[in-house]
Amino acid sequence: MKKFILAAVVTLFSIAANAQEGKFAVGAQVLYPTDVKSLGVGAKASYGFTDAIQGQASFNYFLKKNYTTVWDVNADAHYLFNIGNNAKIYPLAGLTYMRVSIDNNSFAKELGSAISDITGQDVNKSLPQVGSSSDGKFGVNLGGGIQYALTESLLLNAEVKFQIVSNYNQAVLSAGIAYAF
Repeated sequence: MKKFILAAVVTLFSIAANAQEGKFAVGAQVLYPTDVKSLGVGAKASYGFTDAIQGQASFNYFLKKNYTTVWDVNADAHYLFNIGNNAKIYPLAGLTYMRVSIDNNSFAKELGSAISDITGQDVNKSLPQVGSSSDGKFGVNLGGGIQYALTESLLLNAEVKFQIVSNYNQAVLSAGIAYAF
């Protein structure tokens, strides 16, 4: 599955790099998802196919919380509306692949340590290794955002995106900066 995701991201970047008009931009973002409730960091690349239509690919990693690790890969389309000299708003729609991993062994060890503290006996040796579990699913992104050009090459953006993924629906708030060339 990791090879598939890598191939999909490389393909998206290749398509953007071969487009004939517009600007290509790369950047970084910070995110906060409402369901995972853990700060995230991400990398993104976008291409302006026309003055109004922009495609964006991104990879986001959310910091581990409660023995859970989450990351996602997104491919979104934006339709830009000028609202001023340097500002544009946009609705967005796209696809996402989200991966959630839970480290059950770390939870069991912490629970065993708590029991050992209470009872005074080392129970970690007798606890079974329960393993880890992972799940990955495809979904849909819907949302909108605002993009502000500080200079011709430096762009700021803020975005609200709803990720509709079976068992993992959430809103994701993000703010980012990108360099356009």
